Amino acid sequence: MLNKAIMSGNREVINMLYCNRKDFSINFSLALEKASEVGDIDTIRMIVNTLNLRTLYSEKVMINLIKQVGVSGSKITEEVIVEIGKQFSFPNNSYIVASLLIHASAISGSLVKTIINHFTSHGDKISDYNRFNFDVRPLLSEAFKAGKLDSIEYLLELAQAISKCELEEKLNTKDLFPYDISNVSILSFLLEKGYLNVGVDRVGGGTTHSRTLEQIVDNACSHGLVEIIHMIHQRCTTKEQLRRHLPSYHKLYEASMSNHHQVLSYLFEGDQSPFIQAGVNQHSINSLLLEIKFNAWHQGNMKILAMCNRLIKLDT
Repeated sequence: MLNKAIMSGNREVINMLYCNRKDFSINFSLALEKASEVGDIDTIRMIVNTLNLRTLYSEKVMINLIKQVGVSGSKITEEVIVEIGKQFSFPNNSYIVASLLIHASAISGSLVKTIINHFTSHGDKISDYNRFNFDVRPLLSEAFKAGKLDSIEYLLELAQAISKCELEEKLNTKDLFPYDISNVSILSFLLEKGYLNVGVDRVGGGTTHSRTLEQIVDNACSHGLVEIIHMIHQRCTTKEQLRRHLPSYHKLYEASMSNHHQVLSYLFEGDQSPFIQAGVNQHSINSLLLEIKFNAWHQGNMKILAMCNRLIKLDT
C-alpha cells in the first residue's frame, strides 16, 4: 500500500501509513527504492531521518537519485545526493563509489567531482588515487555515450593529473577515447585542446601517431557522419595527413551499402574531393567507385549509383 501511494504521489496516505507504521508490515528498503524512482525526497528524508537505517544501503536508491539530477522539475540536486548518501554506510567503499561515479559521468562533471569529494577518503588528493584503484576509463565511456562535454573535460583533466603521479601504469589520454564519436562539439573540443591531432608525436628518437582519429573517420564513414569526417579533414595540412585520414576501403563499401550518399559525395565529388586533394590517382579512385557502384546497385541505392556513373565517366 505504501509503495502504491509513493508511486502515485498520495501524500496523505504516505503520511498516514508512516505515522502508523507499527500497525503495518512495511518494507522500508523497497519503499526507499520506490521513492527514489519518482524523486520523492520528502518520503526519503522521512524514512532515513527517523529510522535507524545507518546500516542499510541500497545502491539502486542512489543511482535512481543521481539520474534525476538536473532533470526539469526534479527536486534532486547535488546537495541532496550528498545529504542522502551520508545516511548510508557506503562511503569509502571503492566498488560502490565507482558504480555511482559511472552513472554520475552521464550527468555532469560537477556531480562526478561532488561524489569524489564527499564519498571518498582522499577527496581531491590525486596522489591517493592509486590506493583507491581509480579507473577513469569506464567513466569517460559513459560521458561520451551521454554526450556530456563537461564530464569529459573534467575526467580528462583528472586522467592527466593521475598520469603525472607515480602510478604503476601511466595513462595515455589518446587511448581513452571511443571510436564512435558522433558529437561534433565533443570532437571539436578534443581537437582544440590537443587531446587528438592529425600530426605525429615525437617519441624518443622516432615518431608515431595515434590511430584514434583514423578509426573515428572510419566509424563516421560507415554511419553517415559527414560533419565528423569534414572536421578532421579540415585539420589536415599535408597530403600525407589527409591520405592517412581517408576512410578505409571496407568502410567506404559499408557507406555504399547503407546508402550514405552525402558522405560519399563529399569524399569523391568536385575538385575539393579529399581523395583528389590527398593525391590519390584517378585509376585508384575509379577502382573504388566501381566497387561502390556495385554495392549501390545491389542495394538499389540510386543516388550513389548515379554519382558513380557520373564520376567514372569523367575519366573515360
